[in-house]
Amino acid sequence: NRLESLKPKYDFMWILGDIAYADDAGWHNIFKFLYEDCFNGFMNWFQNISAAMPLMVSPGNHESECHSVRCVLSNAVSGTGSALRNFTAYNSRFHMPSAESVGADRTHSMWYSFNYGPVHFVSINTE
Repeated sequence: NRLESLKPKYDFMWILGDIAYADDAGWHNIFKFLYEDCFNGFMNWFQNISAAMPLMVSPGNHESECHSVRCVLSNAVSGTGSALRNFTAYNSRFHMPSAESVGADRTHSMWYSFNYGPVHFVSINTE
């Protein structure tokens, strides 16, 4: 596994958006709800890396909401699909540093910053 072989060489990993492409998962099978399964599958696949080093993530446009047929129909019929909008799945899974960046309520990780050695990293989302 390529990622496994790189693990000893890095202190942390930073994924800059489009983490699991979960929003497109529903197009693989329009009759099943795969949005959360896709996110969970990625997290399980990546666990050997994230358990060994810090994992930093930034949201991309594919984390914004579920676009599958099931999500769209669910929202149109009952309004329940609205729970998977506005980066809900992303913010439920990832909690990034910098309380100053996200406010006192800590309800999202849409922007943050952190220092590592002499470098200051900044993650800004414009969605």
